[in-house]
Amino acid sequence: MSWDAVYFLDIAENGYMYEQEFAFFPGLPILLRIGSRLLLRGNSSRAARILIGALMTNVAFVLAVVALYKLGRHLLQNERTALAAALLFSITPAGFFMSAIYTESPFALFSFLGLLQHSTGHDLNAALMWALATCFRSNGIAFIGFFLWRFGVHPGLPGRGHHGYHIFCATRDESTRRTWCNSKIPLIYSYVQEAYWNNGFLRYFQPQQVPNFLLAAPMFTISGAGVLEYARKDLRRFFTLDYGVIRNGLTGFWSSRLLPYIYLWMCLLLYCGTMMHVQVATRFFTSMPCVYWYAGHLVSMGNGSLARKLVAFFVCYGMVTTVLFASFLPPA
Repeated sequence: MSWDAVYFLDIAENGYMYEQEFAFFPGLPILLRIGSRLLLRGNSSRAARILIGALMTNVAFVLAVVALYKLGRHLLQNERTALAAALLFSITPAGFFMSAIYTESPFALFSFLGLLQHSTGHDLNAALMWALATCFRSNGIAFIGFFLWRFGVHPGLPGRGHHGYHIFCATRDESTRRTWCNSKIPLIYSYVQEAYWNNGFLRYFQPQQVPNFLLAAPMFTISGAGVLEYARKDLRRFFTLDYGVIRNGLTGFWSSRLLPYIYLWMCLLLYCGTMMHVQVATRFFTSMPCVYWYAGHLVSMGNGSLARKLVAFFVCYGMVTTVLFASFLPPA
């Protein structure tokens, strides 16, 4: 056990005790607790929780593949591209993280299910799925943009934030209160991300982080190329929010239905590149279907050489990250 999995297991066993643990959302620890009680008859050993955690994340990964396929088939209206995207997702470069006790698999599952429900007009179900997704990762809140998009409005979990405020602010005197307690909006999540993980605007732009930027370069390249190619296909549509206009022949990756997904992809790409530890980009984008739709589009174009290179990259990068993860090295 290493990296974030240690935190998830500790929270599942003891609850939130330390300030830095508030960087991790409660979805996976709760799942570990429930799974241990239901499937292991109350066995509370760490080995048992590791076993049930690995089982649940792998099941979630398989279900996420199915959900992505159904979402792609509905939106792309192109069976070949939808199938290629789902198969590529099954060998994602971040595959090890999808099988480890990490949030990537359940977050991807609930994200894809929410997108599928939203795309078929079941907004209440979509809201429920995205609420569950946000229990695992903070970026689930970004899906609210799909409701804003649909209804034409332009403009951490409250309970958990209140719990952190109670522990580190409300129950302490002025001399021992944490600095973030006195902020106008005292959010423990923002403080922890900045103080313990050094996340913030351009904070990662340092010479010693060049190797991590190289690790992130493939995913940044694929994402940047996908956004640019989609935009160039119809500049007017891209820059005028021209969503829903029927255009004969625009199916698959070029479908106008994908426009809000492309905007989300672009925003998350900019956010990841400027605000986060860039080496996590590959697993950060596991829940972004556009990555796999674009890759599936490239594979399904009939260029055998390109398809083989793309598949080789997915497999090889996944193998390299597995070795690096086991050696307690980035990208984790």
